[in-house]
Amino acid sequence: VAVLETIQDLYGREAIDAVFRMRTEHILESYRAKINGKTLDARLDQLTRLREADGYMSTWQVDGESAFVLREANCPIVHVAAGCDAACDYDLALLTNLLDAKVTRQSHLASGDSACSYEVRPKTQTEQ
Repeated sequence: VAVLETIQDLYGREAIDAVFRMRTEHILESYRAKINGKTLDARLDQLTRLREADGYMSTWQVDGESAFVLREANCPIVHVAAGCDAACDYDLALLTNLLDAKVTRQSHLASGDSACSYEVRPKTQTEQ
């Protein structure tokens, strides 16, 4: 956190944004070939296994007819995220991109919730 504050003091908020944008790009590169399921539930399964390998306690479950809930009970960067919205904003974009779905955050560890949870729905025709 102190390093990020120093980067912001030296180079501005844009530099912090660039750090998390690059982190997201690296994760996308690493995960993209490994998340290739034909269905959303298959991609969720692949994603949770990859996230677990990166230190997240990640699970998912069916929620209704066409929705899922992705839950991450911990966050390896929660102390950074608590002071830097860009970390979580880019994480949400990462999940949306990798799952090729509409992902909406429902709860947030950095805000004091017990987990980060996301509603995950297939994209509609207009969103594709």
